[in-house]
Amino acid sequence: MKFLKNKINIVIALLVVIMIVLILFSSQRENKSKLEDLVGQGLSPIQKVIYNISEVISNTYEGIVRYSQLVDEVEKLSEENGILRSQINSYSQLRTENDRLREILNLKSRLENYEFLGANIIGKNGSYMDEYIIDCGLKDGLKNGMVVVANGGLFGMITSVSNNWSLVSPIINGGVFVSGKVQRTNGNEGIIKGQNNNEKSYDLKMEYLPIDEDIKEGDKIVTSGLGEIYPANIPIGEVVYIENDKRNLSKSVFIKSHVNFQFISELFVILPNDEDGSGY
Repeated sequence: MKFLKNKINIVIALLVVIMIVLILFSSQRENKSKLEDLVGQGLSPIQKVIYNISEVISNTYEGIVRYSQLVDEVEKLSEENGILRSQINSYSQLRTENDRLREILNLKSRLENYEFLGANIIGKNGSYMDEYIIDCGLKDGLKNGMVVVANGGLFGMITSVSNNWSLVSPIINGGVFVSGKVQRTNGNEGIIKGQNNNEKSYDLKMEYLPIDEDIKEGDKIVTSGLGEIYPANIPIGEVVYIENDKRNLSKSVFIKSHVNFQFISELFVILPNDEDGSGY
């Protein structure tokens, strides 16, 4: 039985060799015999299948190689993008910090006869527009009525002092009033107070200006120094809207504060320049 199986294998092997020889031989001749044609026709579908399979395998391999290359490229680009975003974020933080320091220096140059005491906000007493708690108090020489600035602009006033902490009332909560003027013209004073506004296009309102007062949208408003409560020329904000009251021969000015009250962590208390600390 084993001998018969071996003979069959030998016969099959010989037939395969003969077919291959015939194919090679026939490919060199223009005229082919009927036997060659039959063999060629029998092997043609097999060759086609083998060719198609080889093409699929080749294309699949090339696709896998290209996909692997694309994955590596995407990973490389993603890493480079992360580095660039980190650098941009660091640059943005540095620019913000530089702008903040520049504003502080500009304010100090305006008020060169005053001292500034840095204070950190450690809490709030009430909602968004109520009082802020800072980490300075009597031990640091603070008193009620001292003026507080932030980001180079007017923030508010100290309204209560303890030994280690104080309450600061911001100018937008309506409980603090300040006299202001147009920086461009150095004209008449108006009274500025916080203004509830759902549209959030302005924070403050200045009233009691004469109807003929020279003031325009975009003008900068600063403290006037009237009453010697606030030092003069502290930036307050920018004019965004003007309303004329012809009946009372006056105009009201709506102001966007110089300070972003939602993003404040550090304040500066302006210390009086007189020896007893009673005023500015």
